[in-house]
Parts: sequence; C-alpha cells; structure tokens
Amino acid sequence: MRIAAGVADALQAPLAGVNVEKVGSSDSESFARRKIPSITFHSVTQETLPILHSPEDNIRAIHLDDYYQTYRLLTAYLTYLDDFLSRPKDERSKGKKEE
Repeated sequence: MRIAAGVADALQAPLAGVNVEKVGSSDSESFARRKIPSITFHSVTQETLPILHSPEDNIRAIHLDDYYQTYRLLTAYLTYLDDFLSRPKDERSKGKKEE
C-alpha cells in the first residue's frame, strides 16, 4: 500500500485504504486461498456499495473521469513495480530504505 500511496501522491490522485473483506468479496479471494499476495483496487464507497450486484450495477454507474484516473494510477503503479522488480536484489533493498 505504501508504494501505491507514493504513486498516487506523485499523480495527485486520491487513494484510501479499506478492508473489503468485511464488506464483500473480490476477485483476489482465489489468490488468498493459495497464499498469493494480492492487492485490490476499487472505487466502491459507502454511497456506491448498494449498487454492487443490483440492477443499477451497469455501465451507466461508471464515472468516466474516475475510471480514467484509476487507469492512470494503475498504469503508473505497475510501471513502478516492473522497474523495481527488474532491479538486482541488492538495489531493491537500497530503494526500500530510501522510500
């Protein structure tokens, strides 16, 4: 979450942590059962939660500006991870101390 928060800050994009396990299910559950680390990005809020899996859960419920902002955040986040994980291990540990 720390890296995602740093990327969001650099993009001036909002990001908040929420434990979705207490509210519903996500596609990451199959990874968790196999003890594979995962992170779920979503745009669900208290106001939009009732829309999930209801007749209103359709393309009209998507806020395109928010969708695009999420796309930008995830693109930058994955680019950072790709760069970070392609570094030799000794350089990765130096990067963690600097962050």
